[in-house]
Amino acid sequence: MLTDLIKTKHNSNHITQQVTLKEEIVQEYCYYVLGFVPADVVRLKKDVWFSKINNEQTKSVEKFLKFKDISRG
Repeated sequence: MLTDLIKTKHNSNHITQQVTLKEEIVQEYCYYVLGFVPADVVRLKKDVWFSKINNEQTKSVEKFLKFKDISRG
């Protein structure tokens, strides 16, 4: 029964932590959005859902966004 899995009741204001099946706390990560760009600007491989970009890829994104900003005038 699913009710056996629910240990406590809470709402969205309750502070929770993600844990593994061994109840080890999963480290939280901070994500920053530089902007939305085509995958070829970052040179991502096809069908990649998540990737940590390197310094060269970050510069490529910044260059692309700067050019887009200038072209809007």
